Amino acid sequence: MEEAITFSAAVGAIYDAALDSAAWPTALKHCCDYIGVRTSNLIWRDDNSPAAAVFHSYNFDPEYIRSYFETYAPLDPFYPASNFMPVGQPFAGDDLVPQHELRETRFYKEWVAPQNYNVPMIVNIERSTTASSAWVALRGNEQGPLDDTAKQRFALLAPHIMRAVTIGRTLDFHKATANSLALVLDSVPNAIVLLRDDGGVVHANAAATALLSAGDLLMQRDGRLIAAVPETRNVFSKAVSGICNDARAGRRAAATVAIDGSHADGCLAQILSLIPGDGPLDYGAPAKVVVFLRPVTGAEPSGLEIISKRYRLTAGEMRVLSCVAEGGSVADIAARLGTAPSTVKTHLNNLFAKTGAERQADLVRLMAHGSPRR
Repeated sequence: MEEAITFSAAVGAIYDAALDSAAWPTALKHCCDYIGVRTSNLIWRDDNSPAAAVFHSYNFDPEYIRSYFETYAPLDPFYPASNFMPVGQPFAGDDLVPQHELRETRFYKEWVAPQNYNVPMIVNIERSTTASSAWVALRGNEQGPLDDTAKQRFALLAPHIMRAVTIGRTLDFHKATANSLALVLDSVPNAIVLLRDDGGVVHANAAATALLSAGDLLMQRDGRLIAAVPETRNVFSKAVSGICNDARAGRRAAATVAIDGSHADGCLAQILSLIPGDGPLDYGAPAKVVVFLRPVTGAEPSGLEIISKRYRLTAGEMRVLSCVAEGGSVADIAARLGTAPSTVKTHLNNLFAKTGAERQADLVRLMAHGSPRR
């Protein structure tokens, strides 16, 4: 019963944060309580540089956040391999970097060990061609080793975190007013439709209007939103009806439905009830449900990601390969990565064996042209 209560509190807090970004620290605290970890944060990272930023955090020492960005982000042994993990698939740090290898790095000795942290749990939330965002949870060593229960609870909350971040980044309902909401919605590239609690359409922004006019994914019929493809229509309509029922009862609820297209790629419909306090949404009839529509598309992989998958490179091998492309000796690369020269040599030898390259120059050519040979 206690587990169910803490899970429910965490999920409720997550969706509160979706509508009010100031509530994220509280939501992350509830997540930590449920999972059994000390701290948690939402982080953004550039795939092509060490640039990073924390969006929201709970119980993380600000001085260590500052030192990470100023000094230790380039030394993070989980980067860039962590960025290339599939969106929505939770993983632990030791899935990428073995403990014995992690413990010999400057990153561990100077940044992780002083904070007495255990192995991190991570899930990528969103991914573009050049950047990604992730949710990270860290257990302190005083809480014991990372176990299956913590991993399972992290995985249970991950879809809710992902949905809330997507909703929150698309539109901050607490800051929108009735007079400016139409302009705000029309400026958002994602398609957004507002519904009454009986399912009737209140407003569709410019992107949604174009999508509905095309009629390939969704359309209006008798003032209501329906899926264009019959195979998807029933599932979508039931989801909308269920969220409308929750909205009428004053309950916060959300659902995600995959919408198939008859002649185009599909999209994801994220449906969220709006309850009193969510903001003044009034277009003659009050909006009680919001539907976010976003296309299902895959980000174009980077050259490093393509090569890492082709040759099945480890996280350490990826880091060394990215440094080889920048030039420098083994000692230079070791200093740049904050690890031992012997570790760099091991990864280089593995890279040579896997790719067929014979020299570092061949690896540079591989990064540039996709082949180690001229």
